[in-house]
Amino acid sequence: MNLLDRLKAELNKISHNEVAVNMGYKAVEKGEKTIYTFLQSKSISYWLSSGHFDLKYTAEQFFVKLCALLNIEPNIVKYEIEFYEKTVMEYQKLETVYIFVNTNFKRESQPIFALAMMEFLRLILPEKESLIFKSDQDVMGIISDFVKSHFIENKGELKMWGKIDNYNYHHSDGKAYTFDKHGNLVKDAPEVFEDYATICL
Repeated sequence: MNLLDRLKAELNKISHNEVAVNMGYKAVEKGEKTIYTFLQSKSISYWLSSGHFDLKYTAEQFFVKLCALLNIEPNIVKYEIEFYEKTVMEYQKLETVYIFVNTNFKRESQPIFALAMMEFLRLILPEKESLIFKSDQDVMGIISDFVKSHFIENKGELKMWGKIDNYNYHHSDGKAYTFDKHGNLVKDAPEVFEDYATICL
């Protein structure tokens, strides 16, 4: 049983009114409402990232106080908070990660607004959940598998942009890595020129 399930099980055994009082809420209804909101959380990290503040406790303060009240071991509480902080840092590292599908496109008569609307086909944001806490080697393997699947699913061609030549993956280290259409990492690949169609309103 993980910590969240353990807390939910304990809270289901006792009066939420009593818990709110013991947590120091003068406005007991407000405390009960926060407890109810906490019980809807999908995970501890989800709760800590919620930004919840009920004018008495922040999400983290509430979590720590509740754990103390329910006699949760301090080292377990500390671990959950540190894990959440590490998770936030990992997601921040992945903010600049993306894949550019290179077709060596040369504009002819295509309307710029149409190109801008189709830009999402060339600029792909990998699912961060699949990359978080992964080693560089594992990430490259995941990107390779994605490239192979993407090329097959699109039959080697993107609507309007043309036939796919390769994939330019921008990693969290700030470097770009080129994969061929078969998912192979290309060493010493020439730089891929990435131009984007945009519309300014």
